[in-house]
Amino acid sequence: MKELSIPASRSFRTGLVLLILWGVGALILSIFPTDLPGSPPTIHGGIHLIVAAIAFLCGAFGTLALSLQLVRFSSQLVIGKYALSISILTVVLCFVTFVGLSTRIGGLLERLFLGSVLFWILMVSLYLINPTRASRLQPSKPEYRKTG
Repeated sequence: MKELSIPASRSFRTGLVLLILWGVGALILSIFPTDLPGSPPTIHGGIHLIVAAIAFLCGAFGTLALSLQLVRFSSQLVIGKYALSISILTVVLCFVTFVGLSTRIGGLLERLFLGSVLFWILMVSLYLINPTRASRLQPSKPEYRKTG
């Protein structure tokens, strides 16, 4: 079984801090509700909007920074490739959400983004809890028998 060993590099610490900020932002967002469409802007709605923008960027780039470290330091483990793929999708969804938030599908885009960050966290957490079981996802190398 291959173990996951990632040195605490600057990029790794940055990724962790960004994900922590995403979590703190989510907590703050639950305290300050957004303004309803068509209603006048409020202070709590303004706080919600600013915190959401910061938290979204932290979530997207936190997953990307950590995924790059997973790929760099665990190139033999499949988790890094999956994590990187999801984190790239997360960054794309973050920017698509910013652009499309005022459209009819803005709420859907926002939920897709949030779901991608949560899925990334779930996937990496499950791997970290039980890397032995997750190692079964590794592509197996074909065994060649000598005949003769």
